[in-house]
Amino acid sequence: VLQRNVASGLLEDIETVYFQLPTFYPGREAEGREHVTRAAEPVLWFVGLFDRMASSWPDQAAAHATTWIANDRFYFRKIKLYALSKGNLFNADQVADQLLSLNQAAFWDTNVVRELLFLLSGRWHEFSEEQHRRLTDRILEGPEQPTHLSVEEFRGLRVEFACRYARYLELQGCCLPKEGGQRLEEMIRGIPGWHDARATSMVVERGSYARWVGTDGKPDA
Repeated sequence: VLQRNVASGLLEDIETVYFQLPTFYPGREAEGREHVTRAAEPVLWFVGLFDRMASSWPDQAAAHATTWIANDRFYFRKIKLYALSKGNLFNADQVADQLLSLNQAAFWDTNVVRELLFLLSGRWHEFSEEQHRRLTDRILEGPEQPTHLSVEEFRGLRVEFACRYARYLELQGCCLPKEGGQRLEEMIRGIPGWHDARATSMVVERGSYARWVGTDGKPDA
């Protein structure tokens, strides 16, 4: 874990512009074959070790996972969401609190959308009505506006992503609060050519390479 923390800090220091971990659900909603580079293999080894620890020593596994910072965008964001999916480690209140405490960048990070939506759909039935309402409101509000997009450009994207996330949950049998469900219907009606495939495609893992590309800002001449 210490090495993962150091590596994450180094990636921040060298201003990494691209980093992607392999999926932790290789057999779920997947098309093609994912090619994992040698550099990414230790991460899968780490997750496999954590799975064994979670099965044999759940208290110790939960204690370790609690120290992982979900707002870390390189390693622990995806691993933390994966850990929260384990019902023998974290109860529904703990999961809801963690999800609601995520900053916007973490909650809407498309590199962890599979882990987030699998977690939400898998634990949704355990949440209270109040937690359903707060999580639904969080989703339907959508992501924050990136600095490189104008208000007009972003408006449609915000609604699109909010609808994709929320509709995916509905398609998995998750019942949204009445007001949230009605709001989602209205939002979807405002999207030209909407099809539910837009929602389900969010979690489809297509054959790709797990790798990172970065720059240290000091290129050789």
